[in-house]
Amino acid sequence: MVVLETKIAQVGRSCDEMPAGVSWPRYLRMLGATILSMFAGAEVVHRYYRPDLTIPEVPPKPGELRTELLGLKMCEEASEKH
Repeated sequence: MVVLETKIAQVGRSCDEMPAGVSWPRYLRMLGATILSMFAGAEVVHRYYRPDLTIPEVPPKPGELRTELLGLKMCEEASEKH
């Protein structure tokens, strides 16, 4: 216990303060504001881009999805023909 009190006296701060010199209540308020702003930003981006959350009943045929690498597919088909 004496060692802990000596360390606190050397550093010059109380146990209630964080290493950056910010008190716990102020730290928790900043943390809460940061998390709320992160959620608000995610909501804004989600509403702006409007993702398509529908699930099709029939899976799409190969080549219908725009996420496929069509250039790679064309090269594979060309190599099969030769």
